[in-house]
Amino acid sequence: MAFFPSAEEKTALTTISKVVEWVGLSEHALPAVEVCTGSLGDKVRNMALLPAIVIREVAGAAKLAVEGDTPRPLSPIEAAQIGLVWRICCRLMSADWSTWIDVDPLAAPPIPAAASPAPAAATGLAIISAKKLKMSNVLDQGDESEFAMADPARIAGWFHNYVSVTHGQPDEEETPTNEQLTALYVRVVAQQGSPYADFAVFTPFARKTSRAHRFTAYLPQPDGSWLSTEIPGPKNYEAWLFCWRVFRVACLMLKLAHEMPLDRNQRKIEKLATQWGSAWHLVCLAEDKCRFEHMNRLKARIDFDLSLGRPPPPLWDAAMPWSAIFLKAAEDDEAFWDDNVRHPAMSWLAHGSRGAPRLREELVADLALSGGSAALTPETAIPRGMANLGGAAQSKSSRRRTAKRERERSAGAASGPHAGQPPPGPPAAKAPKGKGKGKKKFTTDQAGNQLCFAWNFGGGQCGDLPPDSPCPAGRAHKCTNCRSERRSARSCPL
Repeated sequence: MAFFPSAEEKTALTTISKVVEWVGLSEHALPAVEVCTGSLGDKVRNMALLPAIVIREVAGAAKLAVEGDTPRPLSPIEAAQIGLVWRICCRLMSADWSTWIDVDPLAAPPIPAAASPAPAAATGLAIISAKKLKMSNVLDQGDESEFAMADPARIAGWFHNYVSVTHGQPDEEETPTNEQLTALYVRVVAQQGSPYADFAVFTPFARKTSRAHRFTAYLPQPDGSWLSTEIPGPKNYEAWLFCWRVFRVACLMLKLAHEMPLDRNQRKIEKLATQWGSAWHLVCLAEDKCRFEHMNRLKARIDFDLSLGRPPPPLWDAAMPWSAIFLKAAEDDEAFWDDNVRHPAMSWLAHGSRGAPRLREELVADLALSGGSAALTPETAIPRGMANLGGAAQSKSSRRRTAKRERERSAGAASGPHAGQPPPGPPAAKAPKGKGKGKKKFTTDQAGNQLCFAWNFGGGQCGDLPPDSPCPAGRAHKCTNCRSERRSARSCPL
């Protein structure tokens, strides 16, 4: 058999299907190619219009799906036959059959010989080298590899994909840059990695200043304590949501996932951030870990189940597997979100963090009602002394002790040698040996509320506030030396 059809045989090759049959390629290969290129309409002209670089990428990305079998990549022989089909189609469309020049799309492109550049004054043009970008500046701070920008035609096709799904252009602050799109394409499609983007650098408008955004994370230690450290990333849910919207648009442009699974993930993070507002660092770290590690594990489990003949998960599509994986990750409460958010958050709160978990209805009321959640409960129903507890209820005995101290102070102010004067504070504790004036002695008041050191030592937003003023951070404005609410440590004689 000749490598190419003869001039007599070419008259019978009027469709791509007949060319495929002449080459001896499997009948299932053409649908696999059309998954990557779009419908060719069985026309030789459409196949010949594709550039050689597209055929090279299709041969590596196409998955052959035979009924009853798991989709698999093309074998080397099948990939070579795909290239031969394209070469025959190009020859069939050539006006001169005898002088046609053959081009192998799977062959490595030749390296041009080095030549001395012409002087700029003679050519009038500047020599510009191909632009190389680093993954660490665009997509993932831990990836130091480089990538080249996609050509404008391919980028225009990605934007067309978004318009075909949503019937409109994305908002300006949600539109990923060409560099972000290319980096995500290289990671997921070319490198077969998970759809991961580091939200410390993958931000709206790709702002360089956003790389300085950091949030404080508290990491559990073997001894039960928590280590405070700063990590690059969105500092709250609102900052995360801006980055997520850019990531969502990029996934739709690259056809990595459908809208519903992406929106389901966003609502999952919103729910966790609402329930565990004081533990945002745990929510943010878990969401980043899910896209970077957990989704790869889910994909491996699904591939293993399919190899055993088990039914695929909901929304499974071999051509777009990450849709089903995004959906499964959002619903994986017991195996992932409980272990990475809920259980650590309960431990975090039990070890003395500020605040306590509140109901979703209370947090929604804080945002929606003018009076916040206080509008739902009369102020008189809140026991005195609970305002600075961050939502944690006092015990019954603690409330009794607080009420008794208030009665004793009121009785002492109404009668006695100091009637009409402000009630004195609690007995001043003796200063420990070796400690001078102004040294920190107490961290909490008599009711267990955390003291405000900024108010005591004249720093931060509480430094200029007078006594008896509420603390914006929910702490107690009392002296750290004697725990009196009438003075700060700056004016305390101890």
